Amino acid sequence: MPASRRRPRRPTISDSPAQTGSDSLEFFLRWLLQDQDRTHPVACPDWPPDLFAVVAYILYQNGEYRRIVQPLSLATVSIGGKEDWREARIVGRSWRHRLDAHIENQDETRSMDEALKSLPILEWWRELISNGSSSISELGDSPRVLTALFRLFFAADEACAGLGMADGDVRTCARDDGLETPPTPAKFFRGQAEKILRLNSNRTLCVYVRPELVSVLPKL
Repeated sequence: MPASRRRPRRPTISDSPAQTGSDSLEFFLRWLLQDQDRTHPVACPDWPPDLFAVVAYILYQNGEYRRIVQPLSLATVSIGGKEDWREARIVGRSWRHRLDAHIENQDETRSMDEALKSLPILEWWRELISNGSSSISELGDSPRVLTALFRLFFAADEACAGLGMADGDVRTCARDDGLETPPTPAKFFRGQAEKILRLNSNRTLCVYVRPELVSVLPKL
């Protein structure tokens, strides 16, 4: 990632539930998101750092994270290309702008899932959780699931852009891929993130994922 695009650092991974003997995707999602109500599907996190934490954790656990840093040496399974990831980042940018407007115009304590409505993120999440009975290690055998995981990863990463320790007054410039460097300041979204970080004693930007499990922090 270019140094000028400030996003969360790679999450810090803590203890794993593998010792319980359950390796299913659904188990991991409910464990991470503290959602034990099995009467409904696991909901997509409506806060970008939480989605980033969940997806990055899964990619870390099944080893597919390496496809991001070694894309050319691991071409046995198609997981999309540069255009797919660019589109996912543009979706993430839209999510960030929607959240910024929502926080500006609404009570901060209200659910922010409205910002996700009509975005492909929910479709990608449904593709992911449709494989809830599969083990984490088996997800790498499904191109569709991997594609959904990486789209979610890049969308969440882009949505988090601007949460690092960057100067909010830096001018933005358009890139050939339709994105901006650095990202357009989203001051209300950033302000909410800083508030959450303080409430978490500077341990994580997440709302749902406990810092003892996965910690997402601003990039310095």
